[in-house]
Amino acid sequence: MEQLREKICKFEIPSKDFPHLINYPENAREAVYDGIDKKMVDFMFEKTKGYDDSIAIEYFGKKITYKEMKKYILEYAKALRAIGIEKGDFISICLPNIPEIIYLKYAANVVGAVSNLIDPRTNPEGIKDRVNFSNSKLLFTVQDILKEKIVPVKDRLNVEKIINISPSHSLPKGILEQSYESLPVNLVYSIKSHFEKIGEIIDGNSKYEQLDQFIKYGRNYDGKIDVPFEENQPVTALYTSGTTADQMKAGLFSNENYNAMVKNMHYGSKYIFPEKRFLGAIPFFSAYGSFCGFHHSFANAWDVILVPKFKPDEYVKLILKTKANAALGVPKFWSQLSSIRLKNDTCKNIEIPVTGGDWISETTVNEVNQALYSGGSNVNLKIGYGATEFGGVVATTSDEKIRYNANSVGIILPGNDVIIINPETNEELGYNEAGEACISGPTMMLGYLNNPSATEEITIYKDGKKYYKTGDKMVINEYGDLIYKDRYKRVMMRPDGHTVACSPIENVIISHPLVENCAVVGIKESEFSNGVIPTAFVQLKDIKNATEDMAHIIDEYCLERLGERERALIISFIDKIPYTMNGKVDFRKLETEAENRTY
Repeated sequence: MEQLREKICKFEIPSKDFPHLINYPENAREAVYDGIDKKMVDFMFEKTKGYDDSIAIEYFGKKITYKEMKKYILEYAKALRAIGIEKGDFISICLPNIPEIIYLKYAANVVGAVSNLIDPRTNPEGIKDRVNFSNSKLLFTVQDILKEKIVPVKDRLNVEKIINISPSHSLPKGILEQSYESLPVNLVYSIKSHFEKIGEIIDGNSKYEQLDQFIKYGRNYDGKIDVPFEENQPVTALYTSGTTADQMKAGLFSNENYNAMVKNMHYGSKYIFPEKRFLGAIPFFSAYGSFCGFHHSFANAWDVILVPKFKPDEYVKLILKTKANAALGVPKFWSQLSSIRLKNDTCKNIEIPVTGGDWISETTVNEVNQALYSGGSNVNLKIGYGATEFGGVVATTSDEKIRYNANSVGIILPGNDVIIINPETNEELGYNEAGEACISGPTMMLGYLNNPSATEEITIYKDGKKYYKTGDKMVINEYGDLIYKDRYKRVMMRPDGHTVACSPIENVIISHPLVENCAVVGIKESEFSNGVIPTAFVQLKDIKNATEDMAHIIDEYCLERLGERERALIISFIDKIPYTMNGKVDFRKLETEAENRTY
């Protein structure tokens, strides 16, 4: 290893040495790019030839084979074409992890449409903004979201049709026949809603359709549905954390991006081969879930156990109960393993336990690894690093124990390149020198939808190659390991692993008529081993209004304009926002104010 390192690192500049390639077969880099120039649905169909009878989806006990899944995809594609969807049109999909999100996303790809994926937890205004921003022609959602979040903004939704999906549509008949009281406790979408009438919403309004009627349109359609592959054709829009109406940022991705992720991740684990069981709990509307959970799983002919919703503190129990071989989660989820009484075969099925989305301490990593070993698994926790703009993953730790580095966020995957720059001069730094990590590779987004200026802000060019500026302070060592140090950009990770941007919170709070100024920082709480609490320090125009009631008023004000998980969790009033001598907000001083806070 040392001799190879010396041979590769002859320039002492990562961008020329490609130090990470020491960890992969000689042709790995070229292999990542080979065969990705096809539509993602065709890529998946091709990769799963011979697995028609294998299970593709498990949904509350119902098992759907690859043959059946492909049939549904083509049925939905015919319906999209029959209803008038053409190449380049956008359709918005606001769904949890249910079978229909799989059928619709691949079906849209068949007809050349772009899937605009929206988090169902987004508030009504946010959903409306995302639908209209993408100029979507259709909106697909589930019944409870339709009632609670779509109807309030229906007159301002610029779509031709809204398709309602009953949460019971894909459930097995056995569950539908059970009484409400005897249903499984983990069945989030109540069967009770299956019998609810929504006639008052859709009757007499041609804008609304039930899913069954939508599917029927396709049965009478006999025209061509497939469109040919086109280089860099957009297929998906994924929204970044902190997106607001005036700062809309949705990464636009191509077929090549999705297919390259499958090829890249192949080198991330020796356990990736067909018919593994994957816990599909991470939402498919996130970059992490859409790339690594959705397309990667199906292109590898995996059995995906769909979980529309779960309790975070029961995540590991869900993995053990379903006997999943692979699962994606944040550090907080995996740390649960060390508090469960494990038998010597409890974890024997776990082969690809992946953590990402937040920094994890070496102590926690060692505790989780020891729990895995005690439970009969022979693998370490796979630590990963990525970004929405790169489909969720850029680097991951090695399966080989001799190369496992618990202090790193992983070895750069073979198709990617990472350089470390001085953020003030853009000068490239050498090995083990801390600076801003910039990434290039085949999964890098095409750009932000309808926002070229935001795209340019995060782009840098080195030697004719395009890199994405992550805003993360890192170092790269001679073996291609990335070691995380800190963040340059003002975003933070909550204890539940959700990324929150500071600026949108500050902009909303400052817009309140009684607020003079605001600054948001992340406060570390001893009860949480990972993440920080987004805390808003608010300077009021009249300090006499600094009451607990005012804190609740500001919180409600934020809830109307930001997503529930995008707001500050703590509001603290302060006489005056402190500034440094350079005229910048003194965030360090604010952190010392944490004890004097109002909830």
